[in-house]
Amino acid sequence: MSSARRRYLDAIEARARCEALTGVIVAIIGLAGVTALAETVIEPAIVGWLAEAVADLARWTAGIRVVLALVAPVVWASVVPGSPATMLALLRIARAIGGAREISGALDRIPG
Repeated sequence: MSSARRRYLDAIEARARCEALTGVIVAIIGLAGVTALAETVIEPAIVGWLAEAVADLARWTAGIRVVLALVAPVVWASVVPGSPATMLALLRIARAIGGAREISGALDRIPG
């Protein structure tokens, strides 16, 4: 009984490995097809920009993971509530700078 059960479990495991390998191969083929289609349809500069954006996102994700691993949860508990307020303040500053640039540009166009 034990050897039959072991063979049965081995067969199920082999089948699962085969299905997983088939899924990975299909995903790779699909990705290659989408990439080939994107390169023929979309301008190559856009594809390059997209690849650069994905690489930047991967770098940021790795950096955030390191910071999350190194900083204690007690610190995060105090930082997280302050983040929205900080972002709103930065957005207001950016809007003010943009408005000042518009005024400066308008003043530069005034004759005299």
